[in-house]
Amino acid sequence: MHEQLIHELAAYAGDDGLSPSDLLGLPDGLRRIVTWITRRGGASLGELASEVGCDNLAVVRLVETMMARGLLSIDVAPDGVPSYRTRLASRRLRNRSSDRLRDLHE
Repeated sequence: MHEQLIHELAAYAGDDGLSPSDLLGLPDGLRRIVTWITRRGGASLGELASEVGCDNLAVVRLVETMMARGLLSIDVAPDGVPSYRTRLASRRLRNRSSDRLRDLHE
């Protein structure tokens, strides 16, 4: 699965986090691992290595690439253990008008 994820990440162009529609559009392997992390509320490097089926060095490179692409963020627990979480895109409130529409009228 590790090689599949690296291949899928190479083709992924995002960098601002995931919206629900972005998640649905991810390739199968990437969508599976991102959904797994999201459902768990985060995962350690060891947990990710076990799920992906690779050693710790390979999972570190995978996580770094996923963070650079805006898919994951890091959260360090009080005990100093890092946990990796899905980075979700910020949402615009429904009742607020778009800044783009306002700019067009000005």
